[in-house]
Amino acid sequence: EIRLKKQQEESRRKELELTRKCEEEVAQRKRISAARAELEIKHFEEKQSTKRMLSDRASEELKQRAMRECEIFERDVRLRNQKAKEKAEAARKKLEQERIAIDESRR
Repeated sequence: EIRLKKQQEESRRKELELTRKCEEEVAQRKRISAARAELEIKHFEEKQSTKRMLSDRASEELKQRAMRECEIFERDVRLRNQKAKEKAEAARKKLEQERIAIDESRR
């Protein structure tokens, strides 16, 4: 009877030890899973941040390119207008000289 009690106690002790080990293992797996999930979230957020930064930079580069193209276009229009103005002025001066020459030849 004493031997049977000792065996039962030993069996119960082993079962409790096994249960405690299993619970510790489950708790450790939960901590590892939580840490892994946290790392995955952090990695995802970093990836999104990088994508946003690259997208913002690409948008900024496109905006600057468009502004440069507009400035070049405006400069070209100004130059064309200035050349047209100078040509018209030269034609007017030439016409004026021709009138002066005709007037002088009539005298």
